[in-house]
Amino acid sequence: MKLQRSLSVKNIQPVMFSGIKLGKTGGLVLLIAASLLVGCQRAADTYTPEEHFQLALKAIEQNDNPAIAFHRTALLDVPEFEPHVHLLTGALDTQVGPNSPEAINDAMNELMLACQHEETRVAAFVLIGKKMWEIQDLSSAIDWLKQAEQHDKDYVPAHKWLAAIYYDLGAMQDAHDHLEQVAELDPYNAPAHFTMGIINQDYRRFDLAEKNYEKCLKRLELLAATPNKLHLPRVNRQEVLVRLAQTRIELREYKKALDALDQTLESRVVLSLQAICFRSLDRTDEARNCLFRAINQFVENPERSSDEEIVYQEARRLQGTMLLEGKEFKEARTVVEKLCEEHPYDDKSLYVLIQVYRGLGLEKEAAEKLAIHKPLRIKRERFSALHLEAVGEPDNADTRYELGNLALELGEFRIAVNWFKAALFINPEHEKTVQALNEIYGLPTDQDPRPSQINTPASKEPAAKEPAAKEPAVKEPKS
Repeated sequence: MKLQRSLSVKNIQPVMFSGIKLGKTGGLVLLIAASLLVGCQRAADTYTPEEHFQLALKAIEQNDNPAIAFHRTALLDVPEFEPHVHLLTGALDTQVGPNSPEAINDAMNELMLACQHEETRVAAFVLIGKKMWEIQDLSSAIDWLKQAEQHDKDYVPAHKWLAAIYYDLGAMQDAHDHLEQVAELDPYNAPAHFTMGIINQDYRRFDLAEKNYEKCLKRLELLAATPNKLHLPRVNRQEVLVRLAQTRIELREYKKALDALDQTLESRVVLSLQAICFRSLDRTDEARNCLFRAINQFVENPERSSDEEIVYQEARRLQGTMLLEGKEFKEARTVVEKLCEEHPYDDKSLYVLIQVYRGLGLEKEAAEKLAIHKPLRIKRERFSALHLEAVGEPDNADTRYELGNLALELGEFRIAVNWFKAALFINPEHEKTVQALNEIYGLPTDQDPRPSQINTPASKEPAAKEPAAKEPAVKEPKS
């Protein structure tokens, strides 16, 4: 759906679509009734109209429809707040799904009216941009949100939704820039630092990721200590601590990683990471104990997320490595051969298997695996080096295509798609990328894959992406 817009905000007119235009009370009776049942902290008549409006803006950010309806009702009979009523009516009506075109049209009409007033213009731009994103018109979404940013560079919701869109498009540097704005403008915002941490992990900037997660934890502490901020969005503290530990493992800060893990609840993931740290610090007995418990928990419950699958893979590799170090070659062979069968592109596990074969005197088998390992290792090293190039060349589509292609060759399907998306964001006509994505999705080679595959937002908040480098920097088997 394309909205009729003029370059001049003053000339914006309501767009007339099919369907009946929503009045001040039409379609909102149930929401208003719900709001009256829920109630508010203060009676409606104790708020000034301006207070009602500011509280309604907060309710919009929290997707609190009953509160929005409550404050809208209080403004209905205040003539000078008519544009504000249009904004709140549009905010409520944008909650409908894409299968209700008449309601969407009504919402857009209300928001277009709000665009004409200085006090409601920026919020209206953001709500229109958000809805354009939800119906998969990302180009229009970015245009509307950029208008909001141009009118008020400090308006947090504009930066928040631009970051979300750029994140889903794979434009990580753009997403990071807007997340930095969110974090700077809103001292109580914890998710911004968390998402920046994930982005920096993807780019292998582990020192920056560590700082992001540390700042996220500080903001979570601030939120917990501020009773009137408890309603604000936050992230799971356990997940932040686990990611902080993973980042510190990559930096070989094993004692600091253990400090983070000591603050978590025990889980099979936590036990696995503790085992890596203990083994790297030569605390072998503790490592073995944690590893035994972690693997047992993984086996007892085979259901696991993609992130847990990665950790389970690392735990089994560590198990094989420790068996190798104890010269228990037959047991190590059983563990690592199965691991390499399940993960044929895992060069680190393949390296352990080569050492196991040598320990068993199987030089032929070791040589065969070494011939496979060398090119895999070269690709993995190239894949890591390209991340730094991508950071230094934010507008280079070729680099992102090569990263996607290498990810495919290394068996990292989802990561490959993310890098291909990033290449297309920079150059929508990048021929090799279009062809690669069409091959992945089984589309004709001349068809643009973006409308159905690339532009579909994963969620209404920035989604945590799978890290580009899956293996923490654990030590090689001891000689």
